[in-house]
Amino acid sequence: MYQAVSESVDPGRPAAGFLEVCERRGLGGVELVCDAAGEPARARSNGELAELRALFAERGFPIVGIYVTSLEALGQLATAERSAIVSAPIVAPRGVVPLERLAELDALYAKAGGRLLVSHGTVPSDAAELARELAERGLEHVALAWEVRPREDELARAPEVLRAAGERLEYVRLFGGGAEQASMDGLGVGSFIVALGMARYEGPLVVCPTSGEHRALWQRWLTSSKSMGCGTAAARAAERRIRITGDFFRGPAPGNRRS
Repeated sequence: MYQAVSESVDPGRPAAGFLEVCERRGLGGVELVCDAAGEPARARSNGELAELRALFAERGFPIVGIYVTSLEALGQLATAERSAIVSAPIVAPRGVVPLERLAELDALYAKAGGRLLVSHGTVPSDAAELARELAERGLEHVALAWEVRPREDELARAPEVLRAAGERLEYVRLFGGGAEQASMDGLGVGSFIVALGMARYEGPLVVCPTSGEHRALWQRWLTSSKSMGCGTAAARAAERRIRITGDFFRGPAPGNRRS
């Protein structure tokens, strides 16, 4: 597994600024975010997205996904095509995509040469239902993402969720970590990370703010050279010392999956 950061932590930061953060903190990539209307942040054109992909990839920090919040936008061919442009999936929030739309969306993303990841929460039955639907319909261009909210979720159920999602799980978004990690002691984040390692999860772990109220804290984290939780050199060293299976901070190259 490898850690990436969502640009939602600081929507106004230029792409070069996120590259600098990735290099300094040893992160594994950046997640782009679309607004509620489905338009790319900073009104990026397809050409600009292609340039961003090349810039990040050249420096070893790929775009790991594009988070799109609008169901209307998720169902547009233009959105599916952006997945192909950046060679990364479009990621939908949990509860946004109805089960009855999955087959239609699979066909759309297949046509565009893209990929859609539909999020579930930390409820094993929800993950199992989505995984079963994908398997029974034989959908190949839709897979699963897991949105983890430690302040709300029962993280002790993480192993059950991982078993329920199975090989369909390709993406994990952690609302917290990073700048908020110090305030999450006792919420089970450590055991959740261990569960990911034990399950041999090899996709991205994307950290993002719990809410917009935390953005100022994240902005300070982005510019700080001190150890402030996930992504810092000190935290990576500590993680190596406790020998968690799989590397929370700098795992396999993006695109690899569990074996």
